[in-house]
This record gives sequence, C-alpha cells and structure tokens, in this order.
Amino acid sequence: MSQPCRPLSSIVLAAAVAGLAAPAWADDRNDRKQACATAAEDAQQLRMDAKLGAARDRLLVCSRPECPATVLRDCSQWMNEVTALIPTVVLAARDAQGRDVLSARVSIDGVAVASGLDGKAIEVDPGTHTFRFEAGGTATEQAVLIREGEKGRLISVLLDASGTTTATPAITPAPQPARGETPEGHASTSPWTWIFGGAGLVALGIGAYLEVSVNADASSLQGSCGHSCLQSQVDPLVLKQQVLGPIAFGVGALGLGLATYTFFAVPTPNGGATAGVAGLF
Repeated sequence: MSQPCRPLSSIVLAAAVAGLAAPAWADDRNDRKQACATAAEDAQQLRMDAKLGAARDRLLVCSRPECPATVLRDCSQWMNEVTALIPTVVLAARDAQGRDVLSARVSIDGVAVASGLDGKAIEVDPGTHTFRFEAGGTATEQAVLIREGEKGRLISVLLDASGTTTATPAITPAPQPARGETPEGHASTSPWTWIFGGAGLVALGIGAYLEVSVNADASSLQGSCGHSCLQSQVDPLVLKQQVLGPIAFGVGALGLGLATYTFFAVPTPNGGATAGVAGLF
C-alpha cells in the first residue's frame, strides 16, 4: 500500500524557509568572525597603549570557541602574556599610632576603587597613578609609578582617622661642637702644635744649611791656602760646625718634640693643656 504524497504546497514552503534561513545564518557567522578580528586588533592597540585591563577584556572576545582557529590561537597566547603583565597593588593606611585604618576610602586617578581596606590586591594599569586615601575627614595623596609585571606592590600611607592633622615630629638641631672641638667630639689640634712644628722644621733646615756651608767653605780654603790658612779664616768654620750647627739641630729636635706633645695632649675647655705647655718656659 503506497503512502500518501506530501502536498506540494508544504514542500515549497519548507524550501522557501530554508532558502531564507541560509543567508541569515551565513551573515551571522560572518559578523562573528568580523567581531573576533576587530577584538584582536583592539587588544593589540590597547596593549601598546599600556591599557592592559581593557586589552584583556577584548582578548576575552576573540578567545571564544566560535572565533576562527588562527584568531583563537593568537588571542589565547596574548591573553596569557597580558595577564602576566597586569600589575597589582595592595592598599594600606595607618594612623599615628601605627594602627590600620580599615575604613579608608581609596581612589586612583579620581576613580573610586575601594570603600574600605581588606588587604586584597587590586589590578591597575602600568604607569604613574595618584592614589588618594580618605578617612575621618582627612585625606592624603601619593603619586606612584607602577611597572609592568609588578605583583602585590604595597601602597601604604600615614592617615589620621580622627580627622586631625598628624603633627610632624619636631626636628631637634644637632648640638654645635664646643670651641676647640671637632664635630665628632674629639679635641682639635692645638695651635701650639703648628707653631712648634714649624719652628722645629725651620731650625732643622738651618742646621742642614750650616752643615753644607761648612763643607763648601772647607773645600774652598783647602784649595786656596791648604795647611797654611790663618786662624781667622778657620774660626768661622769652627763656629758653624761646632756651635751654630748643633744649636740649630737641637732647637729643631726640641720644636718637633713639643709639637708631638701638644698634638696628643687633649685641651680642656678652659685651655688647660695650652697653659701647661706655656708653663714649660
């Protein structure tokens, strides 16, 4: 027994519906492909502009399964890279006693991000941002440079939650060193050290000159008169060698000795050490 044939009108209607649906489905597919490609391009530009949060949002669009395979592969890779680069910060505020101000409200570049502090990290784009903390009628701002890839950067401020201005501790000036002392508190070099030292060096120089002069004069006499020189010619050499020279060397040694003594002596505030040196004469 043969089955009844489907009416021709039903077949025509089904074909017409299928014919109308096919173009609509194709257009929708093309629109989704175009949306994926546009999202991928936007994400790349946003990444170059250091707007990593917005770039990740666009990468979510082009990472959907319905996107073309090549776009899906690229966006998935970029998603991992951008997520690793997005910095995070942890907000903290303390009062003058060092206690956490949990009620502090925080805005970043004028945009409110927290109505209280909970210790959780929040994401920010890299770059310089102004963090504003408010609590108890007082506020403070802090400009911070956030770098790509920073995670858990602590942004902490001192905030008086009572609404009063936290007083800045007074800076006590360092005591000036007493006269005759260096800033480290050690005794300065006595002027007698320089006086005695200079005099001693000068005396030693005179003694050395006399010694050289005697040798030169003796050589001159030896060449002019030999062993027949008059006593009046020899006396000046004897005076230099046996009297003036030893005196000069003695004064030089004494001067350097006194300079050494005054250098290691610690002067008292009333100049006791200097008086002691003067008492030697």
